[in-house]
Amino acid sequence: MAVYAIRQVPPHKYPFAFSACVIALVSGLLGEPRGPVCPLNRVKKFFTSLMDCAPLALMNIEIFLEAKPIFAAAHAYSIIPLGIDIMASQFGDNFDATMSTIVQFLNHFLNVGSLSAISILEKNCIYPFIALSYLMAQLSLTYGCATGARNEQMYMIFVALFLFACTKIVDDKDYLGKEYCKVY
Repeated sequence: MAVYAIRQVPPHKYPFAFSACVIALVSGLLGEPRGPVCPLNRVKKFFTSLMDCAPLALMNIEIFLEAKPIFAAAHAYSIIPLGIDIMASQFGDNFDATMSTIVQFLNHFLNVGSLSAISILEKNCIYPFIALSYLMAQLSLTYGCATGARNEQMYMIFVALFLFACTKIVDDKDYLGKEYCKVY
């Protein structure tokens, strides 16, 4: 799905959406080596942290560039928790991991809230689908960690749905104007 999304959103027209799709593709490709003895453990931690925060924030920036450009600049600051999360996952202890989790939660909450707000302002039902698919991907990882096994298959399905919906919204501007996307 990430390859499809990369083909649909060219980097010269949609740089933030393209970045989110490349992150998803590289994370998916490097997600294959698993296990505690894996020499790519730091790389895996880095891309796990990157996938936890970056795609939703980058897609929000791209969506808000089209809808309300002034708010896109404000959404650029939602990338800052990504740096905190990466530093905590690479070099931190348990307290740093807890603080990183709190910052991630607040970041997701604000990004999902802004998508919900723009869907109400533009009377569009597609934006909440993006938020819901991303939240379900994060929830599947949380549920998997709570039960002792990562639920990576469900995570990949919801990330694919997220990328597909974002690609549809970012690339196909006429799609948003169709009657079945509007809520009256």
